[in-house]
Amino acid sequence: MAAAMNGDLNENDCNQNNLNSSVNETNSTISSHTNCKDPQDEFISSWGFNIDELYILAATFLKEKEGKAFHISYKDKLSLVAFSKQVIHGKFIEEKSPPVGYLDVIGRDRRQAWQALGDMSQRDAKSGFINLLNNICPLFRPFVLAHKCDLEEKERRRLEEEERKRQEAEEEEQMRLEEEQLRLEEEKRLKQEKERQKQNQQKSLSQVVTAFKQKTARAFPLHSPYSPDLAPSDFHLFLNMKEFLGGKHFGSGEELENAMTTWLNKLVAKEHNMGIVKLVDKYDKCLNVGGDYVQK
Repeated sequence: MAAAMNGDLNENDCNQNNLNSSVNETNSTISSHTNCKDPQDEFISSWGFNIDELYILAATFLKEKEGKAFHISYKDKLSLVAFSKQVIHGKFIEEKSPPVGYLDVIGRDRRQAWQALGDMSQRDAKSGFINLLNNICPLFRPFVLAHKCDLEEKERRRLEEEERKRQEAEEEEQMRLEEEQLRLEEEKRLKQEKERQKQNQQKSLSQVVTAFKQKTARAFPLHSPYSPDLAPSDFHLFLNMKEFLGGKHFGSGEELENAMTTWLNKLVAKEHNMGIVKLVDKYDKCLNVGGDYVQK
């Protein structure tokens, strides 16, 4: 029995020495970067992740792959557990820890390994966990690099999608602006065309009036826009229409309309020309009476 206990103690001493060696290696690695402006530069430059991100990846890798893709020794397992406890709980405090059974060799070994870390900071414990796992498992770095490539690919796709959406938005906006510009140009063209037609009509009317003035060689008096005595339809056609109707009575407005249409269709151009010729006499009378052109 004593020999067996001595054997367990010797094995515990060996495990403790291995843990101390791992801690010393971690402290040496950490101290070599104490002159860096940012202590996390070591992990970002060599791994592509800061220490917090890398520790989460390391813990995930150990949980998912240990016992399946690789196996680790008992002493390394003790060290990794000790580092993880230091990260989560901080320094080992015996008063806050539950007692370990006399025959609980593994529990006692883990407690001793954790206790050996002393006042190690959380960051140093994470660094020790990462470095130890990297040293004992060649698959860890490829796992991290694969995860990094996956994140970079997702980021690349995200940026490409953002760029695609941005270009689509720009193209849609450009199309909207072009359509708006075409609409404004069409409205402007229609407005100018309408104005041009109006000016042409006014110009044509002005030319007719000017030609008529030159032909009659008379000055036009100022008068209202419409005068029944100066309208050929009133002083000429109306008299002929009265003569045509001759006091006839019609049964409906439709009969009257048909009769008037028939009469107008029978009029020849000569009748209209006579009305225009008689207009000269009307203007002459207006001039002679000083603008009082109402038929007396």
